[in-house]
Amino acid sequence: MVDLAFYLNGPIPELNAMTHTFAPGRDVDDAALLMVHFANGSIGSFEASRYGVGCRNRNTFEINGSGGMLRFNLEDMNRLQFYDATETPNLQGERSLLITGPDHPYSENFWKPSHHRL
Repeated sequence: MVDLAFYLNGPIPELNAMTHTFAPGRDVDDAALLMVHFANGSIGSFEASRYGVGCRNRNTFEINGSGGMLRFNLEDMNRLQFYDATETPNLQGERSLLITGPDHPYSENFWKPSHHRL
């Protein structure tokens, strides 16, 4: 997750972290929280736990700004969730974008056409 954050948002010069083991002696029931300050002035948070029941391979990121929001979840890897805050209020709403084919404007930076489609 941290490597992905470096790629998407740049270096992290400052951070605070906390870890916790829920069941002493069982190192599989643990969690880690991380709050970061990126060099570009933005902030971020990370959460990781092997105790997160119901999560098969969830690796998500969400980027929020004054112009909107973009969210990705590896468990639903063919989709991006997008919110455009620059649209008129009556058209604003979260959109689920299916990004799989070569005809989509984002496909050059996303999965190749042979990728499994849901």
